[in-house]
Amino acid sequence: MEGNSIISIIVTILFIGISLFTIYEIARRYQRYQKTLQEFQSAHSNHEDIDLSLWPMVGMIVLAVLIFIVCGVTLTTGIEASYTVIYVCLGILFLALAVDNRIRYRCSFAKDGFFYEDTFYRFKALRDIQFKEGLFKKSYLVISAGSQEIPCTYKIGKIIQEKQTQWKKEKKRK
Repeated sequence: MEGNSIISIIVTILFIGISLFTIYEIARRYQRYQKTLQEFQSAHSNHEDIDLSLWPMVGMIVLAVLIFIVCGVTLTTGIEASYTVIYVCLGILFLALAVDNRIRYRCSFAKDGFFYEDTFYRFKALRDIQFKEGLFKKSYLVISAGSQEIPCTYKIGKIIQEKQTQWKKEKKRK
């Protein structure tokens, strides 16, 4: 029995550590995103915002609420405290993922490029957009500078592709 309690304590400490690290990283990333987004918006007064984050955020918040309900049930049934701590950590992680989805499912467009996550990309630097099919559709923005691939959501990738095509047509007209 004592071996199980030691493993339970170790797992609980690992969950707490992973949760704290994830919350710290997402909070730092969101703060950097807000700062660079404000800089982008002040530099590009005529920009268009695309925000697809509502439903992914709602999904994560619903999962967090369900986890907190399970946590409440474990408190009333007298289950081991380490399980309750793990449930709280999972609920907090889902809330942190809701904030992360706020970053990943937003994109702002200017005349000559777009702002995604925390960087402004020019359309002329965007070499290709690759779409990966499968259970979880994903797209990758291939930037010509160093052939770097930036993962983004499938829908955002499609919108960027449409805007880039529109930009190329306008450029040819001039």
